[in-house]
Amino acid sequence: MKKYLLLLIIPVFVACSKNRNNCDMDSTVSLGALDGTTWTYENKDLSFEFQFPHNWFYQYISIESKDDYTLNYVRIGEADESKSHGTSTTTLSELWDVTKKNNSYFFCTLYKDSLDIPTTDKATSFIHMGIIFSETKDDKNDLEIIKQRRTISSEYKIIESNIKDSLSVGNWTQPYWELISEKDGQESYSLMSVRNYGCYDLFIMALADNKENKEEILEIFKNNIKPIE
Repeated sequence: MKKYLLLLIIPVFVACSKNRNNCDMDSTVSLGALDGTTWTYENKDLSFEFQFPHNWFYQYISIESKDDYTLNYVRIGEADESKSHGTSTTTLSELWDVTKKNNSYFFCTLYKDSLDIPTTDKATSFIHMGIIFSETKDDKNDLEIIKQRRTISSEYKIIESNIKDSLSVGNWTQPYWELISEKDGQESYSLMSVRNYGCYDLFIMALADNKENKEEILEIFKNNIKPIE
């Protein structure tokens, strides 16, 4: 039986007031749109689209009330118009508030396997993509700050933890932090990457519970994300 692995990494984003003062906090940032008939996410402000990988699972939230919600998972593949949504936006001021509370605005959360399957024999590989407020207006410097402020569960032995220069995303590259850890004899692979857009960053986070799933995620970043004009 496969062990349920989940490396807990809590990046602490505390956006600096200096950059906040240099940004128009009333300006808007696009959160993009999703076409559920093709499972394609598009963000024209960030100039890319993301074809969700078929047979992965898309996480969505059913909200009953302010304090009552359910996480649901639907397999990506067949057209599902009900999951479509138009372009939404947030302001830099709202993004600042979210970021300083150690959160980010996520565009999507995708899992290799559905977490509502009633079995413990399941992978935990996932991809998160969203935006965070930029502390430095420089992607590599922002990533260094994220790494420095990391919190990692003491249950894991760190094998490698390095910032590297070139994660292939679509037809471009961006810096990323790769963290390889081990627990109970099994390795897991964590990736965090940012691409700067001035006062905010595209933020990508992924976890793979084995090398095969890591390579699949890298292929998804390279082949499923494409630039748009």
